[in-house]
Amino acid sequence: MKKLSQGGAREGAGHKLLYGEETKCMRVPVSRVAAVRAFLYSLLDEERKAKR
Repeated sequence: MKKLSQGGAREGAGHKLLYGEETKCMRVPVSRVAAVRAFLYSLLDEERKAKR
């Protein structure tokens, strides 16, 4: 059988961390998803501006 030279794990492949730390799944009421998302993105923007 011929061994394939393709495939396998690659360093640096995969989803990059958005927050730079571990995350946790939470249940959020559907009516509040947009507000929670806006809040989290505003925190990310503040952190990025502070790093500049």
